[in-house]
Amino acid sequence: MGLNKKDKKLIERIQSFFGVGKIFEHKEVMEYRVSSIKEIREVIIPYFLTHQLISQKQADFWLFKLIIELMSNREHLQLEGLCKIISIRAAMNWGLNYELKYSFPEIIPVPRPPVEFKGIPDPNWLSGFIEAEGNFIISISKSLNSKLGVKSNLRFKITQHTRDAKLISSFKEYFSCGLYYQEKNKEIGYWLVSKLSDIETNILPFFNDYPLQGVKVLDFNDFKKAVEILKVKGHLNPEGLEKLIKIKAGMNKGRNQD
Repeated sequence: MGLNKKDKKLIERIQSFFGVGKIFEHKEVMEYRVSSIKEIREVIIPYFLTHQLISQKQADFWLFKLIIELMSNREHLQLEGLCKIISIRAAMNWGLNYELKYSFPEIIPVPRPPVEFKGIPDPNWLSGFIEAEGNFIISISKSLNSKLGVKSNLRFKITQHTRDAKLISSFKEYFSCGLYYQEKNKEIGYWLVSKLSDIETNILPFFNDYPLQGVKVLDFNDFKKAVEILKVKGHLNPEGLEKLIKIKAGMNKGRNQD
């Protein structure tokens, strides 16, 4: 599991919860890694059997579990077993990298286990999902139709592989706002809320009731400040626009580690 190093405390809490694995830091990323087959088999897999994933990542989990079973039986030490593992790996996540495809050109991916989306289980799950996949965005761009030469708007966006189109598009019904889009020629889909009244009425109250746990809560708090500026049309005067630009500059990747 990888998170920005700004979320060091959160990833330490996750490690403490499971009680296994190690944390590695590489540049801007903190990575929680469990590489012991025994710990994966006895701690990680039982957790996800009890608390099942609801996105298409559940299929990746079942395939991962199958690989662990093969490795526990030491089948990976024989060519036949290794090829089985690579066939499974080819069906997971984004598939095989170039090196594996080159080394094993005849590998055929196993079928992915079907995962049926049955709805969002509870708002706490959704808050956790958005912690990882959601973004609070302040957009400021040039405009010939504005006195100040720029236009400002706010966006709340959740992006995911198109495999999870049903899950992501279901947010429109859950929040009663927003639209689902698919990027042209890409396997990427996203749900977007850009109407200020929808953000104020439907999005902000949700996170007030079901708070984010990591550093993204700071982006949410800044996003709320931006909502207040746009509500009173403060972005249409120099002072308000300057405040908005300052907020934007300190959010997301621009936020200081402290």
